Amino acid sequence: MSISVISIFLCIFFYQIFSVESQKGICKPYIGDPQETLLCNNRLINQNSIYTTSNTSQFLAQEVIRSLLFQVSTNDNCNIEPIRVGICQLNLPNCINATYGITVSLPSLICKSECEMMMAICPLFVGKIDCNNSTLFPVGSTYYNLTQIGGPAQYEVKCSKPSEIPGSSYNQQLCPQPLLVKNKTDPEFYASEGYNYVADSSCVLTCPINFFTEKQWDQLYKMSTVVSSFSFIGTLFTAITYGILNRKHNMHTVCVTLFAFSVWLMNFMDLITAGYGYRELLCPKPGKLAVQSDMNCAVTGTLFHFGVSSCVLWWTSISIHLLCKIKRWKPSFLQIRYFLMVNLTIGIVIIIAPLARKNIRAANGVLGCWIVDEQNGYFYIPFLIFISVGVFCILWVMKEIYIIVSTVHNDKRFIKLQLKPIIFVLLVFGSYFYIFCAHFYLDSKKQEYLDSTAAYVLCISQPFLTDETRALCGKPQGPGYGVIFAFYFIIRFFGIFLFLFYGLTKKSAEIWLGSIILKSKITQTLLSKLNISVDGVTNNSKNSGRSSEKKSSQKSVEMDVVSSSETF
Repeated sequence: MSISVISIFLCIFFYQIFSVESQKGICKPYIGDPQETLLCNNRLINQNSIYTTSNTSQFLAQEVIRSLLFQVSTNDNCNIEPIRVGICQLNLPNCINATYGITVSLPSLICKSECEMMMAICPLFVGKIDCNNSTLFPVGSTYYNLTQIGGPAQYEVKCSKPSEIPGSSYNQQLCPQPLLVKNKTDPEFYASEGYNYVADSSCVLTCPINFFTEKQWDQLYKMSTVVSSFSFIGTLFTAITYGILNRKHNMHTVCVTLFAFSVWLMNFMDLITAGYGYRELLCPKPGKLAVQSDMNCAVTGTLFHFGVSSCVLWWTSISIHLLCKIKRWKPSFLQIRYFLMVNLTIGIVIIIAPLARKNIRAANGVLGCWIVDEQNGYFYIPFLIFISVGVFCILWVMKEIYIIVSTVHNDKRFIKLQLKPIIFVLLVFGSYFYIFCAHFYLDSKKQEYLDSTAAYVLCISQPFLTDETRALCGKPQGPGYGVIFAFYFIIRFFGIFLFLFYGLTKKSAEIWLGSIILKSKITQTLLSKLNISVDGVTNNSKNSGRSSEKKSSQKSVEMDVVSSSETF
């Protein structure tokens, strides 16, 4: 409700209760501010005698005062004590008793000069309240006709001057539900500590902000926990397979292992957040978003950023290695120590800048701590370049494989040969593509979301709202639930992608069959009791290998191509 509408209500309100002829007005003590709410205590000329018709009318006046106090708090010029005192005195005027046989109660209205001072200080009132209305704002006194009770025709009641009320230390304000009030001058409650203040007021938004319903938030949390758990297991299996059990390391297996570790690190941070509690970690206090000074947020956010950055870097490294292999290039930089040095350096450097600027924190509508401001510069734009390099290499690889297969066989087996790498490339690139598009789309909508939040706050600040009418204000417009759900689902699904295309392969099976785990006496004893023979499977694999050695040179070229394809 705007101030213009409130002022109209005030006029009707005053005309109803200030009619002396009705003799309904009486002098009564102020009923006091509601519990845990600061309104007009110590802001009235005489709290023991205010003009009212009943306690009910005081409750109505408090609703108007609450709304007005909130609205003036959003403007620096208006958010001062004289204005707040004037609002209280305007709605709860001082009361004078006049006795001529019988006693009548008369209001002492605010002086015109006081009204004009409020207009000069607070621009929100300009054009909304008419200080020239002598009925509401007398120059010096209001004269009442008391002849009906045997009194004078012009009984003088001097106007009130709220500015002469001794200054009070009271400097807090009421915030409409569900907003919370915080002392923004206290370093503990600075905006930099994670509190989202509404305009220039001392009211902060809830945490998490009610973009979504509680049920939708719970669905997001459960999805994140479940998918991250499966992804965590899948990446751990892949990393152990290629990094620990594998006895024949090369450039490709090392890249796969480090790619798996990067995704595992991301999932591990998700599970830590879930174990600690999403709401507890992201919103450590009422109305407060976690910031870098909150240790849990700093650790999970930093390691998550390192993991997601390394994930892109090692995926690009795999692509570069495949291209060099299929083209039979042997550049001097194609050594794992160089890739380790470059990727580790980039991963560390790209996290130092946001840490130095204290930019690791939680934000509205997120499921974990990460970079909040300048995400484009710290992540999306530089890594868009790396992803583009990777896609370019993959497309080149597919082209070269097609040329080799077509030359050697002159048949149509290219689609069958490339089915796995094609699906993998499409899934990974499609995932990256969606993540980047979703980010830039949401980034373009930031101002729209801020405007929607401002409109929502203005709506809930109206007086006389019940739970039912407050619900009509809806909720702030934020990111679409489907967009956010898909965004976080895809990020957490990378580990499952990895397991499907690297963990469930013939190469992975061979590594496990030849591993020390399956060759150990304990495992052999257990398998023998289950009538499972590992040696038989291994021998079949070896016989198949000897048979393949007797193939013609033409077939050898084919297997080289297949091997290149299966490295995906």
